[in-house]
Order: sequence, then C-alpha cells, then structure tokens
Amino acid sequence: LEALSEPPRPQSMFLLGMSNLPAVPHEESLAALQHYSASLAERREHLQERMNIGQGTIPFHVGAMFDFSLSMIQAELAWLEKFIQQMEAQDGKEGL
Repeated sequence: LEALSEPPRPQSMFLLGMSNLPAVPHEESLAALQHYSASLAERREHLQERMNIGQGTIPFHVGAMFDFSLSMIQAELAWLEKFIQQMEAQDGKEGL
C-alpha cells in the first residue's frame, strides 16, 4: 500500500545533470537534452504500441499503468520542449 500512497522521488540522475548545466558547454547540453527527448519519444511510441496490442485484452489496472506511464512521458516531453527552447534562446548569453 505504501507504493500506492507515496509519490515517487524525482529522477535524481537527471536532476544531477541539470544541476551541472553551467559546467557543460552549451551545445553539448542542448545535444544531450535533445537526445534525452528523442529517447523519451521512442519509449512513448513503444509503450503506445504495446498498449494497442493488448487493447481489450488487458485488465483495467494494467491499462491504467500504461496510461499513467504514457501521461508521465508526455508531460516530461512537453517540459523538455519548453526547456530546450529556453536554452536555445540563451545561446551565447551568460548564466543559464
């Protein structure tokens, strides 16, 4: 029941990378974030395909698990898109 009642901790490796953005060259940071975004998009497509395969045959709670995962990935992708645009606007400016 604890797993259903406590929110998960943030992704510490990603946040660690974010905390070190000022020490990483701007273009490398952008490339890494774009790669992360592309990887998430691939994961989303894979999950969507798996969910579509099981459509109508998977239990309600399993469908909800797929939906939760897809929703979280979509939210992260939306945030990444916005952040990457902000970083691109910072190109050549001081202080990310």
